[in-house]
Amino acid sequence: MKNKRGLLFLCVTSVSVAVAGFFFGSQAMPKVGANDEPSISCAEIVYGNEIPDIASNETSGYTVYTTSGLPSFKVSSEGYVAKDSLRKNDAIKLGSGKNYGALNFVFSSKIVISRAIVYACSYSSKADYSDTIITVSTDVDLDGDFASMKGYEAPDISGSSKDGMLLSGFDADAGVAASSLKVSCNSGAPIYFCKIVLALSSNQPPVSSSSEMSSSDISSASSSCSSSSSNTNTTISSGISTNSSQYWDDIGGGSFIDNSPSVSYRTVANKSKDGKSVELFGVAELNGNYSLTITRTLYKDQWYVDSEDVAAFYNGFGVLPENYVHYENKRYHGHDTSKSAKAETYNTYSTKGRLFTEYNLKTGYVTCMPDDLRIDDPEFHYIEVDLGTTSEYASGTSFNRGAGRLVVFPFGAIHNGNDPFIVQTLDHYGHFREFANFYGGWGPNFIGEKSTVPNDPYQALTTVVASFN
Repeated sequence: MKNKRGLLFLCVTSVSVAVAGFFFGSQAMPKVGANDEPSISCAEIVYGNEIPDIASNETSGYTVYTTSGLPSFKVSSEGYVAKDSLRKNDAIKLGSGKNYGALNFVFSSKIVISRAIVYACSYSSKADYSDTIITVSTDVDLDGDFASMKGYEAPDISGSSKDGMLLSGFDADAGVAASSLKVSCNSGAPIYFCKIVLALSSNQPPVSSSSEMSSSDISSASSSCSSSSSNTNTTISSGISTNSSQYWDDIGGGSFIDNSPSVSYRTVANKSKDGKSVELFGVAELNGNYSLTITRTLYKDQWYVDSEDVAAFYNGFGVLPENYVHYENKRYHGHDTSKSAKAETYNTYSTKGRLFTEYNLKTGYVTCMPDDLRIDDPEFHYIEVDLGTTSEYASGTSFNRGAGRLVVFPFGAIHNGNDPFIVQTLDHYGHFREFANFYGGWGPNFIGEKSTVPNDPYQALTTVVASFN
């Protein structure tokens, strides 16, 4: 399901959701070479998913919740907020037919919130309930991230639920700690808010707290927290490579060099058997043995912007996600060909719209790629894919493309077999890194076209055979 503002949903059928090189969910193997990354802990705030027949405005019900994994906090309301203060398991109503509503959570100590899974539903069964938006933001990211409702029936908030919506970017994609969290709805489109699960980046998990609920309730919520990110409808909204952004060195002008831990091996691209989905794996190595762990599942009819997701998507399906549109209007595949490609891209996908171009040159940075690149094929070409690393990538008909790209060579290199050869650059072709076909898998930096004699030439990754642990 996609809303008019460019939100995507995908269904994760794996055991965990990957967050910043670790796993948000059940225990899994760590990313190779990432031992110095902070750990990820899980926290949640639960109101309930029972929808009341009547909810009175501005009751004290919004102070009745279950929470775990968070420092102590105070909660307050804005606009129209309603819940029967005597019922513990009711969802809380945010907004009315004319007003918006919001909850503010102010923490006693700062926390780094990387992602959040939200469980909510529309107040009404009207046909346009997909326009009903829930927004989550922090004092670090005031604009926050948003999702549209999938329906008006109460979502399942159990650990095996598929009804959650994953939002991200609350730490400014840079590990910045927040003092407050806000959950709100758009004006005139009320929702029922049921639960939020948070992925916290911290060296030590925060303490637990509770409000007007028993210790058994808290224990139950805590135990479900580790599995609540499994089997979840999610959205990835970051426009940059969230898997490695904490290692980016800013070299000015919107350009970066990615110094995240590199790998020396690759796996074969994971092809979807039914043609509808592709699983992205994490790989761990121990004494020469390579083990796979499912991190998330990508779906062919969904939108993606994260560089790793897009690379894995192309490996699996041989095409880019729908929200990637050709830069030239004459080749645009969209809905309204009377408009420019940029305008229609933004109108259709909003800030999740991306542009790509195609070339068949054999000069420039192509000469820095593997010597066995299949450039002699009569149909040789490569695709430059915008990553949108700037904070204002798309706005109406104006696109600030920035310096971040994926470059896809569909015909690949001979040493890689039949797989596409995909590299990422964050400094406009000055440096490249090869995608190794698994989560967190990027080869070492090698110098691109900005150096006449590269002192860091391309180093081929060794293809290994991995199996499930």
